[in-house]
Amino acid sequence: MRLIHNGKEYKEKCRLLVGADGAFSKVRRHAFERLPFPEIYIAIQEWFETDCSLNYYGAIFDSEITDFYSWTIPKDNFLILGSALRPSKDAKLKFELLRKN
Repeated sequence: MRLIHNGKEYKEKCRLLVGADGAFSKVRRHAFERLPFPEIYIAIQEWFETDCSLNYYGAIFDSEITDFYSWTIPKDNFLILGSALRPSKDAKLKFELLRKN
């Protein structure tokens, strides 16, 4: 692996390289240039104030809403409800369906 930091080049050997820079990672693009990129999704989230003390995350799999997944995340006095949706004119309607269920 070749790195440049402050104008100086470094060469390092590694057995495993992790690119934790997202779905459209530059590391992924260079290492696996022949593989297709993942589908594009948007995330819609809403925060709900709550007095419940939750200490776990939730994953929701409902093909009527998305072919990916939705989630619940507790944060302080809030519960975050979110979903990964394909960008479309009905994305907001699908999120509303999740919200009502």
